[in-house]
Amino acid sequence: MALEDNDNSDESTNLQISTLSDKITLYPNPVTEGILLINVLDKDTDYSLLIYNSYGELNYKNVLRESSAIDLSSFQKGSYIVKVVSENSIFHERILIR
Repeated sequence: MALEDNDNSDESTNLQISTLSDKITLYPNPVTEGILLINVLDKDTDYSLLIYNSYGELNYKNVLRESSAIDLSSFQKGSYIVKVVSENSIFHERILIR
């Protein structure tokens, strides 16, 4: 009974999400020529690539399996959030399109 009284575990705290900052790089930032390069170091993972505008609206969604060049020339100038998500990891970075 004492074990149950001291059990303050919460299943939500067991979720371990790591960042992908050591596996994903974006450049150039700011994007001036319409092309965003995404360098992926872990080629054995499928990632979801999501790009949101400053209003939180999803503007781009794709599956990323390797380093890629993303054409953003049709995007309006401004600030965007790039989010790269795997099964248990996440990367996000603000980019500026000029």
